[in-house]
Amino acid sequence: MQGAILAGGLGKRLRPLSEIVPKPLLFVGGKPMLDHALSAFEALGLREVAIVASPFTREAITSHLNNVDNNIDIRVLLQEKPLGTADAVSVLENFVDDEVLVVSSDVTLNVPAMVSLVKFHREKSPLASILGVKVKDPSKYGVLLVNGATLTGVVEKPKEFLGDLVNSGIYVLSKYAVASAKDSPISVRGEKEITDTFVSLSKSGLVMVLPDNGSWWHDVGDFRNLLMANQYYLEFGLDQKGYVRGGDIKRVGKGTIIGPSFVADADLIEGEVGPYASLDSGAKIGFGCHVRNTVMMQGSGVLPAYSVRNAILAPGALATSEVHGTQEAPALIMPSGSKIRQRMLLFTKAGRLAFIRKI
Repeated sequence: MQGAILAGGLGKRLRPLSEIVPKPLLFVGGKPMLDHALSAFEALGLREVAIVASPFTREAITSHLNNVDNNIDIRVLLQEKPLGTADAVSVLENFVDDEVLVVSSDVTLNVPAMVSLVKFHREKSPLASILGVKVKDPSKYGVLLVNGATLTGVVEKPKEFLGDLVNSGIYVLSKYAVASAKDSPISVRGEKEITDTFVSLSKSGLVMVLPDNGSWWHDVGDFRNLLMANQYYLEFGLDQKGYVRGGDIKRVGKGTIIGPSFVADADLIEGEVGPYASLDSGAKIGFGCHVRNTVMMQGSGVLPAYSVRNAILAPGALATSEVHGTQEAPALIMPSGSKIRQRMLLFTKAGRLAFIRKI
């Protein structure tokens, strides 16, 4: 079996952050989203992986992969235009030998659930197997309609309750299913949707759904879910230097790290970090700071004596005052010199801009 990562998304709901860092490379839970997917594939024993990138993401992804050390043969394939998930899958047609495990780069992954999906696919031998996850608010996602384990339809963002089992963005596809993706029609959104491919294939009765409780699953399409994904990956555990487990406290120089947290450069912290903090390389916090439930990306910082919680600091951003977002409405700090200069953005549950205030 081969693996594939769909990594061409523009991350519109994550703007302006995604204008600095392509969504697949957003730092979450100790490493970029793309690296979490590669780690999952490596744990599954997959050694041949394709990454489907767009013209917007390809250069950054290729550059990033030059610094990634793993035992996987990685190919970066180009989706020339942003024509949707089915179009992205169709790019894999000449890559796939027999069957492929496909994941979206913007969802959290769980290796045991993926193992179960592969086992399920091999037992049932369908054209496609979908990992379905149960969510509290299915109106935001594609709801999977099933008869037993067989897919009968997909309804995108239904206005009335049709079920709580939704498309996770994790599939095992046969070579035939991959080839069929290019024939999907253009949807009302002007894209070729992989769910339309599944609906078409389901007429044969050979598209199967494996349900999962979805307790680990987050669609990292907005700032709230980015923080949720950060919490999940830190709780799940990271096998890398800089990770402090939940319940542990580590004192480093003038700083303290409370787990679960990840700090790439411990010598750059002089305050208290954690729990649920991820600090990328070059991230620095001054004396007397307390950073909690926060993602600090490369080269970001917090001036001495300030506390930051429920926040996301873009690369190079500097918090120059107290920053207190909420879990439902995280604060986003952008760097000076960017389109939004030294401001904090607070987002509502729907991901819409609530207000802007200088900090």
